[in-house]
Amino acid sequence: MNTNKQEQRQPPRTSRTTKPGASGHREIVLALPPPREGYSSLKMIYPPLSLLSIASFLKREQPETHIRILDGQVMDMESMMRSIIASPPDVMGLSVSLLNYMNGLELAEAAKQRGACVVFGGHYATSIPERILNNRPFVDAVVSGDGERAFTDIAAEKPWRGIDNLTYRDRDDIVRNKRVNLDLAGLPLPDYALIEEMNAYINTSLKFKKVFISYAQKGCLWRERSGGCAFCARQDEGYRRKPPEIFWEEIRRIRDAYNPDLIYEVSDSFATDRMHLARIARGAPKDLPPMRILSKTTDITEQSALLLKRINVYEVFVGIESGDPGCLKRINKGTTPRSNLKAARILKENGIRFFPSIILGNPGETPETMEKTMQHLEALCKEGDVERVYGNIMLPYPGSELYERLMTVPGMEEKYAGTDIFDIKELQLDWAEHFCSVTYDQMLERLNEADLANVFTTPNFDKADLMQALHRRSAAFS
Repeated sequence: MNTNKQEQRQPPRTSRTTKPGASGHREIVLALPPPREGYSSLKMIYPPLSLLSIASFLKREQPETHIRILDGQVMDMESMMRSIIASPPDVMGLSVSLLNYMNGLELAEAAKQRGACVVFGGHYATSIPERILNNRPFVDAVVSGDGERAFTDIAAEKPWRGIDNLTYRDRDDIVRNKRVNLDLAGLPLPDYALIEEMNAYINTSLKFKKVFISYAQKGCLWRERSGGCAFCARQDEGYRRKPPEIFWEEIRRIRDAYNPDLIYEVSDSFATDRMHLARIARGAPKDLPPMRILSKTTDITEQSALLLKRINVYEVFVGIESGDPGCLKRINKGTTPRSNLKAARILKENGIRFFPSIILGNPGETPETMEKTMQHLEALCKEGDVERVYGNIMLPYPGSELYERLMTVPGMEEKYAGTDIFDIKELQLDWAEHFCSVTYDQMLERLNEADLANVFTTPNFDKADLMQALHRRSAAFS
């Protein structure tokens, strides 16, 4: 869907310096808007590490700055809006995604009306900075990639032309400064004291009540080596690591202060480099909380599983995507059904659970490939120790290779040209129509039959029910 044409005709505003706070100290708000109604990533909440990292860096560089973190995981729009109105910020940074973008625009406009300098960041903003600035005059700048130094420099009122990773307006032009990666070893450890209500991060309905996220690395080694998965829209450039001692010091502090039930380690390539994984394992402290990591199945070997067990990995989240080898090749997944089954078995033998994720609507999807995926999922549930499953319909996310493929279809470039607001279902429908031999409704029906149709959510999973549903449909298909 296209943006409002009247908004598009509005002239871009010149970037400005921001006003000093009434007390002489800067008032900074960092916000994660709530997702649009009916959508979320996983039914699990945890302190917002990306905002905390920026806030902690800013606090180290400018100790007198007053920082507020507004988190849409634990606050609704009304509460966030009241906070902005009651105490307008000098600078407001919003981490936006495809799921929360509309709410982010509403918060941004309210802050701008009250005199704030408004800055967007996050993977979604990184992928379309010029579009955002062209369409949204109340957004002053977009930070691409690492935001700690850039946002701190904005808060310090430094000239924007010298701020790396910044895209902004200069009169009638949009300027994109050079992009640089920060040294992860130079970042301060997250200061969780900057969050006012830590008790809000309790997952009351889940097994793990207190969950924290961490990352030992940024970037994806699979992308560095092969170009990456075709559906991936992450905007990290290059591959970086934290020194193992810094990573473990962060985990140790979380453990000692908050006694978490689970650490969700969100690095894309945590187990890819086995030598580095061994260094991480050697430096691990005692009495670690359970960890969940992400991994490709080709990274799971007898040796890596032993190392994961040593650091108390409880569960591995794995993007299976499809049970059809052809579909896997077309998305450049780099895995096979055989590697998936082998990984599930190895993990089970080492007492580690297997959390598979599937996508229907891969390029070239047919009724037959869809059933192969469901049959493969049934086999994985038998082979591995599976506690839950994640299911979704392919979304050609802006910034991904699949989005660029969609734009090659006649009429698609014109339909989406210049827009910064995308309708999720419309993107999925357009993709399915042009790149699949099954419809969106057929895929949704198939997920429904396996109780996996809560798109962008994790369903309440019952393995016995899932196995019955998968087996029943696979037998009927045969």
